[in-house]
Amino acid sequence: MEYNCANKIWDEYIDAFNYWKNLKNADIKEIKRRFKLVSETMWYKFNSHQFAEAFNRVIYNMVDNKKLQKRFKKIREIYWQTHDICYQIIALNMCRDWSSKLYDLLEWGMCENVITNLRVIKENDDKVFALIKECVQILEKELD
Repeated sequence: MEYNCANKIWDEYIDAFNYWKNLKNADIKEIKRRFKLVSETMWYKFNSHQFAEAFNRVIYNMVDNKKLQKRFKKIREIYWQTHDICYQIIALNMCRDWSSKLYDLLEWGMCENVITNLRVIKENDDKVFALIKECVQILEKELD
């Protein structure tokens, strides 16, 4: 998570889907390749679901600290949203007719949908990472 945030991984994906800059003159194979890659990435991003559940059910029940539990619930809420967004991106790839390139505004719209969703995922990762750091600080204070 820290690596992804520090290295702006999502920014690279977002830039790759800038239709007017990177895909207007691309053929259908290149557009399909990018959608396939981001869709496959979403399957791995799906661990947000397990991450959310671990913090909300497993760790939550193991820790008797209201400050931590409050943050664990926030993590769950944030990453459940990420889970649902991943499905939207996967659906765009799975439901698309890849037999031909669409006209510019439709292609742009498909790319903008991915970009919008990736921005939310990026923001959610930043929020969860900040919450994890807060949890570590809380635990460090308790150990002092």
